[in-house]
Amino acid sequence: MLVRGHAGGANLEGLSLAQVSPCAGKSFCGTVDVPLWQPGLSAFRGNFAVEVTARDRVGNEVTRTNNIPVTRWKWSFNGASGAIESTPAIGQLGTIYLGTSDSNGKVFALNPEGTKKWETQVGRVVGSPTVGAFSAGNELVYVGANISGGGVLYALGAGGIVSGRCPEGSSTGEISASIALTSTKFNAESTAIETAIALGNGDALVSLRPGAIGARQCRTDLLDSSQSSQPGASIIAKGSDAFFSAQDTKVWSYQFSGATGWVPKVGFTAPTIGTLITGLGFATGNRVVGAGGLIAPQSGGVFSFLETDGSGLWKFPEPFTQSAPIRNMSIGAGNELFFGREVSSGNVDMTSISLLATVPRATAISAGSFPGAPVLGESGILYTASSTGPSAGVGEVSAWSAATLNNSWKLSDNVGRVTASSTLDCSRNLDGTPASTPNGVLYVPSTDGKLYAFVVDSRGLDTSAPWPKYQHDSRNTGNPATPITSCP
Repeated sequence: MLVRGHAGGANLEGLSLAQVSPCAGKSFCGTVDVPLWQPGLSAFRGNFAVEVTARDRVGNEVTRTNNIPVTRWKWSFNGASGAIESTPAIGQLGTIYLGTSDSNGKVFALNPEGTKKWETQVGRVVGSPTVGAFSAGNELVYVGANISGGGVLYALGAGGIVSGRCPEGSSTGEISASIALTSTKFNAESTAIETAIALGNGDALVSLRPGAIGARQCRTDLLDSSQSSQPGASIIAKGSDAFFSAQDTKVWSYQFSGATGWVPKVGFTAPTIGTLITGLGFATGNRVVGAGGLIAPQSGGVFSFLETDGSGLWKFPEPFTQSAPIRNMSIGAGNELFFGREVSSGNVDMTSISLLATVPRATAISAGSFPGAPVLGESGILYTASSTGPSAGVGEVSAWSAATLNNSWKLSDNVGRVTASSTLDCSRNLDGTPASTPNGVLYVPSTDGKLYAFVVDSRGLDTSAPWPKYQHDSRNTGNPATPITSCP
C-alpha cells in the first residue's frame, strides 16, 4: 500500500496489513493504520492519494487507487453565553478552561475531545483565566468576573465549585485584565502559598490565596488612582515582583512584602510609554517587553526596559506616532519579537524583530489584523488568528514559518472573528495524558461565542522561547517560572 502526501508531500510505503475477522463471507479482510501526520499537509485541507496493490494465492495482481480527505479541523464548542474575549487556559491533563462575556457569562471546562465537563455562571468574563498547580489530581482555575460594575476574582475547583473569591463585599472595580499566578508568603505563614493576582479598574491589586487562613486569603491593596487598569491590560509576575500596565500609560512594579502585602517596588521608576499598553512579557536578560497603541490618533509599537529599575527604555518604532497599534507580542529564542498590528482594514504586516534592534528581521505583508498575540510552536511554526477575513464576521487562522514569516497554510472560512489570543497544547489521549503523535492542537477563541480546535504540526509550545504566547504558558500564569509546556 502506498499513500501519497498532499501537494508534493512525502510518500508512505511499507505500511503493515492486519487481518481482521469476522470477514462477512470474504476470503480475506484486513486493515491498515495510516499515520496521517507523516506525509505532511501544507494546507488546511487536502487529499492523500491511496494506491493499493493486492495479489491472490495464484499470483493474480490488481491495483486500485482512491483518496483520503484530510483536514486540520478537529471540533468547535459553542458556549451560547456571549463572545469569548479572552485566552483559554489548559490544565495538566488537557482540560480547557474558557470564559464568556455576556452579562450572564460562564466559565466552561472542556475535555480535550471538545465535550463539556462542567459550566459555572459567574458573570461577564473578559480577562483570561489562569490554572493553578496540579496536586493530588486536582487544580484550581482562577477567573475574574464582572457583575453590575463590580469585579470578583474566583477560584473554581472540581465541578466548577467555588473554592475561594475575592473581594468579599467591597468593590474594587471591574476586572478586565489578565490574571497572573505566583506564590506569596506572609511572615506568619510557614510556606509560600499559590496566589492569583488581578488588577481592578477601581485602583486595587486583588490577590486571592485559597490556601491561606482567614483574612490572608483575600487581599485588596489599593493603588494610586493613576494606576487604574484598562480593558485588555496585562499583569505579569516574577518572583515577588508584579508588573502591570495602567491608564497613565506607564508600567508599574509592585513587590510583595511579608509584613504588609503588595507595595511599590523600591528603586523602580515606572517608564512612561505614552500609549495604551495591552501586552507584557519577560525576555531573557532581565528585561520586560510590552506592546500597545491607539486606533485614534493612530499610534503603537513594542518596547522594553530593565525589570530591576525601569531604566534602559527601547521602543520600536521610535516614535510610535503614525504607526498602527500593536496589542500583543510573543518572544522567541534569542529574544526575537513576533507581532502583528491592529487596524480595521486588515492590510497590515506581521513582523519579527530582534530585541533592541532598529530594523525588522522579517515581515509578512498584508497578513491581517491581530489584536491577539501570535503563538510560537515547536518545529519553528508561528500561529496567528485574525479579527479580519474575506467577509464581515469572518476571521482567519494561519501558520507561518517563524524563520521567514512565509505563510504555510490559511483558513479563511468557517471561523469567526478573533480578538483574543490563541493557545496551543499537545494531542491528548482519552485520559488526558499526552498522546504519542507529533501533532498538537491550536485552540482559537472567537467573538461568535465558539472555541475552535485545529490539528497543527507543532507538538506543543516552543520550549526554547522565553515567552511563546500570551501570558507565557498554556496555563496563562504570566510567570516565567512556570514550565512552558506539559507535553513531554
